[in-house]
Amino acid sequence: MDQPSARAIPTAEVLQRLEKAKKHLSNDSLPYNLLNLRDVVEKPIPDILERRRFQLIPSLSDRALSKTGPDSVAGKPHTDPIKNAAGEPYIDFYSCRSFNLYAQRGAVSGCHIDWLNGTWARLWTGLKAWPVMTNLTEQEMEDYKKFESLYLPKKGRLEMIVLEPGDTLIMPPGTMVVHAPITIEDALMDGGMFWDDQQILSILRNIHTVANHPGLSNELVARQFAGVMDSLERWVDSDAKRFAGTRDEKEFKAEFQEILADLKSVISCECAPYCKPAKCPCFQSRSGCSHWCASHKSRTCQQ
Repeated sequence: MDQPSARAIPTAEVLQRLEKAKKHLSNDSLPYNLLNLRDVVEKPIPDILERRRFQLIPSLSDRALSKTGPDSVAGKPHTDPIKNAAGEPYIDFYSCRSFNLYAQRGAVSGCHIDWLNGTWARLWTGLKAWPVMTNLTEQEMEDYKKFESLYLPKKGRLEMIVLEPGDTLIMPPGTMVVHAPITIEDALMDGGMFWDDQQILSILRNIHTVANHPGLSNELVARQFAGVMDSLERWVDSDAKRFAGTRDEKEFKAEFQEILADLKSVISCECAPYCKPAKCPCFQSRSGCSHWCASHKSRTCQQ
């Protein structure tokens, strides 16, 4: 499919098509909004994301997979826990790098931030309105934390992006992008998550914010996140220059360790001797425990 350059769509045109879509809506049959579909659209990722600096998620997944331990068996990694037979390698963090979306006209998502903090989305059919808000003030962030998906920014704060077939939207990693997509016409999309080597500190800070306030996102903590962070920690320790850029490597490492320690304190529990679902943050987030939950390292509730 050809990918035409982005164009300015008249507001009247969008409203006209939205009004037409409303005629097909009914409280008796709410529109589907299907996320994380697989193998519906199989197309190459946008060329710019092929650059090495944007390959961090697949690279970290491969590194984490190589550390699965002596009891793992040979074979391709599964991204589906149901198919994950005993001992088979399983890294669902890897599956975050690509997905398909299908939404029927009228489907709306409340305000949210993507958990991994870096997303691209490409429209193949239909029409999609994508309100976005960036550069939140301290007060705006406090209001957002309070109202979560029901948050309504002040008039004029949202920028409206309308996607037509062939358009690709990139929400850069390291930037808090609050968005609330609206499906104007039945829409099929592909997309994925990606990280930027040069923005890793900002990415982890934003993840820490969302981990502290899960209602800001419509996603769960990626399983194996702790293992992936262990791989990143080893990588930063051995090749800090790749991530530090022009910054002093020693200062970069110190800041990285500080942020990582904060993340570990949030994405873990101190349950002992076992977890109680009503109180355990790992159960409540449905992420499962990891080796970061130091008080019960041998528990079978680990990921």
